[in-house]
Amino acid sequence: MAAAVRVRRIARNPWYCVSLPRLPEQRQRFLTMAELQDLADHAGDYRLMILVLGLCGLRFGECAALRVRSVDLMGRRLRVSEAVSE
Repeated sequence: MAAAVRVRRIARNPWYCVSLPRLPEQRQRFLTMAELQDLADHAGDYRLMILVLGLCGLRFGECAALRVRSVDLMGRRLRVSEAVSE
């Protein structure tokens, strides 16, 4: 709305004095190694992807964009240089 006021689409911001309600804090929950392994074991063909996502902290798009050239087995590294999106 402030941008609309700046470019003179509207005269004033109707939400200027409106206070938004506070969202309740949600405590994050992380899987234990045993839970992650159990999830991966039940993922069928996606077992490796679940392990990479859970252990490396990649986003899905980053994991989906990995190619063979992105994997350095000897150096024990993944090179994340791109991501895919819908």
